Amino acid sequence: MNLTTVNKKIKLLRDALDRVEGIHNRHAFVTIYGTAVTAAVSYNEESSYDSECHVFRDTANDDDCDLDAWLENFVVGAIQWIDKIPTKETRERNAFLRDLGHLIDTGKDVGIEVEFLNPLTAMMKTLSENVIEDKRLGGVPAE
Repeated sequence: MNLTTVNKKIKLLRDALDRVEGIHNRHAFVTIYGTAVTAAVSYNEESSYDSECHVFRDTANDDDCDLDAWLENFVVGAIQWIDKIPTKETRERNAFLRDLGHLIDTGKDVGIEVEFLNPLTAMMKTLSENVIEDKRLGGVPAE
């Protein structure tokens, strides 16, 4: 493994991350510390660094593996992981459902009357079912 090869692989991963709409704080890197090599790609769904960070990472030891093959396998796995990142629309829908669930729970905790929460709970159930099976696409499963 040489520096030119590593830089090409990092650029390939950065380009793949750049093609995903609506993600933030994209990173792709390889770190060498002693005989250990770590490669990782990561992103946040929101622009703040305190939002959840999604990471794909692997570490190898120069003493017991072919680092060129390891890096190639890492890149293949990372590209597959990046390709499975949900669409921006799906991530936004999931965030809405999560926030709505928190809102309903908070309403229950502070004593909001059930007749006000029931329509929200029913709406959340319907939306959750639509996430599983996107009705707009004629029953094609959502991503």
